Amino acid sequence: MKHLYYLILVCVLSTSTGYVRAEPLTSEHPFFAAIGRVTYDEGEQAYSYVYPDGRFWVVSGDGRTRAGTWRIGGSGNVCLIVGGVFEGCYEVSKTDNRLGFKEITSISETPIQFSLELLQDAPAFSLASKQMKLLALMSDHVGAIETGRGGLEHVYWHRDGLIHVVQPEGWIKVGSWWFDDAGNVCDNVNGEPDCLTIESLQDKQVVVGWIVDGEKTLVEVSLVPQD
Repeated sequence: MKHLYYLILVCVLSTSTGYVRAEPLTSEHPFFAAIGRVTYDEGEQAYSYVYPDGRFWVVSGDGRTRAGTWRIGGSGNVCLIVGGVFEGCYEVSKTDNRLGFKEITSISETPIQFSLELLQDAPAFSLASKQMKLLALMSDHVGAIETGRGGLEHVYWHRDGLIHVVQPEGWIKVGSWWFDDAGNVCDNVNGEPDCLTIESLQDKQVVVGWIVDGEKTLVEVSLVPQD
């Protein structure tokens, strides 16, 4: 329910006037310093890799690599989605080699605040080759899985880290996807983290390994181009 709430919130915000009419990002904006740079969050022990096309990746100390997106809101604030979850919009300030973030969309009396260090020397961002190919395939296709329950289960990946699954009975499950440091792809659409091994990748089919109680079951995912 929490993920569904955030999904609805993101849809509402993305269609509201204040979110769509974005301010231009110029070199005068504090967040400009993060573009093409690596930042570090000491509290979360996480590196962020920010790209000029609105994508970014967060590599956490727990081994997760999560996808996200950023954009500049109507008042010049930076709005973030991480793992498919709307994290809020922030007023950004810059002092020396640090960026400060103060949440402006919170209904709480204590809005979230954090800072990121702009690193000079940091490890370059990279994914395992299988993870990169899986991302390319699943971002442009809908996954279809035979269920034995009278229909197909359809899996929709989104580049901002969101995943939703439409079951043959009509139920929709929503969650986040991420990569782990063992080369697997993970999600939490069933309420708990599940990590799948990437067995094979072809243009029209992906095979993943689902491990339960030490036993691996191979799952074939047919790929259908998105409209």
